[in-house]
Amino acid sequence: TYDYEGRYLLNENFRRDGSSRFAKNNKWGKFPSVSVGWRVSDEKFMESTKYYLDDAKIRMSYGVTGNEQIGNYEYLMSYKTDIIYDGIGGVTPSRLSVDNLAWEQTSQINLGLDLTFFNSRLLFTADYYDKYTKDLLARYQVPKEWGYDFTMKNIGEVRNRGVEFSVSGDILKTKDFNWNMAFNISHNVTKIEKLAE
Repeated sequence: TYDYEGRYLLNENFRRDGSSRFAKNNKWGKFPSVSVGWRVSDEKFMESTKYYLDDAKIRMSYGVTGNEQIGNYEYLMSYKTDIIYDGIGGVTPSRLSVDNLAWEQTSQINLGLDLTFFNSRLLFTADYYDKYTKDLLARYQVPKEWGYDFTMKNIGEVRNRGVEFSVSGDILKTKDFNWNMAFNISHNVTKIEKLAE
């Protein structure tokens, strides 16, 4: 974390997570993140707004997160021994091996603006986000001739984009009574960018 005179703020982080639910070559995932903020209201060119604008801040962040929520040992071939044919016990595969399974990854960028007016009596916030998920972990239907129904695979990509606005303020504020009102609105678009083959 870096703080420059209270006007600029920078946070950065880097994670490297491992999961035994993936084969050795895909066990580790890298998940960086960074955020920056600029308190515009503290700049000299904003001095003329001091009598009505208390605080103005621009925010930006970017990060990558991972998902490994699948069953244990999904990448390994498994067998079952409860097969009996003509009175003789046998062993048969019960699950296909998928040694190229990898982390599902979601990257997201956020842009934001925070404004405070009239001794914190009026607050305005605006946000834009773009969230992109790739290598979705899902069950994939295989040909029935293989003798199986499904296998686990990294398939598909999804994007979520949207904006959010909120305004809140004190309508009436006295020693014994406080009346506050708030309004928010948002718009989101979800798009499937890629499906399985």
